[in-house]
Amino acid sequence: MRSTIMVVLSVFFSFHAHATKLDFNSICGGTDDRAPSQLPFAARIREKPASLTACSASLIGNTCMVTAAHCADYINVVEFNTPESKNGKLVPTAAEDIYIVDPKSIVAGTSIEGDDYAVFKVLKNEKTEKTPGDAQKGFYRVATSNPVIGSVLRITGYGIDNESTRHQAQQTSMGPLMTVLDKENTIEYQVDTEPGNSGSGVVIDNTQEFIAVHTNGGCSIDKKSANFGTSLALNAKFQEAVSKCLETDGVTF
Repeated sequence: MRSTIMVVLSVFFSFHAHATKLDFNSICGGTDDRAPSQLPFAARIREKPASLTACSASLIGNTCMVTAAHCADYINVVEFNTPESKNGKLVPTAAEDIYIVDPKSIVAGTSIEGDDYAVFKVLKNEKTEKTPGDAQKGFYRVATSNPVIGSVLRITGYGIDNESTRHQAQQTSMGPLMTVLDKENTIEYQVDTEPGNSGSGVVIDNTQEFIAVHTNGGCSIDKKSANFGTSLALNAKFQEAVSKCLETDGVTF
């Protein structure tokens, strides 16, 4: 009888993931509020075009991008305008939306909390000869300071999902900034994420300014719990890497 009950519960949760998402400690409040999206400055990064897993990244210049240092194995192929997944498997984007990373451009932190960042540049698209900034008609501007506590933040990326079409396809979520931890170089927020969201940009929703890179889960049903990421404003080496990259794009930091 016990095994029958467990099977029934397993089936129930697999088909009600967005109502009762309880795993991975990165869904805030127990309900997954991520929604499918097609925002232009968020990208999926993969080791190879046919890789089965991915991380997330953000466009902050015509060719400059940011992700998490612990996503280093994925900093090779960048995809924008990604389609829905099919039967839980990632579907490659169109050839004109794929960019190859310049490996010599990668500048990364140490992967530890508060220093988990990587800045890199991509080459022009082989088919269109456009930069992603041109093709996507812009990029996130970076902020030089963190907003006030309670500000609404947005994270857009490619987290895993039990719903097959959403699995590592682009989704977005919003929530409040909870804490700024100056000594740890991190900020905490209640914005839903999942594994695969690592490297997503944390942006101020009403200005669309980039302030941090999402790196770690921590949310639960506890109202005081939060996810967190590496703050650009608090990490001097992160700022230096971003500034130097943007300078090559002709963008003032």
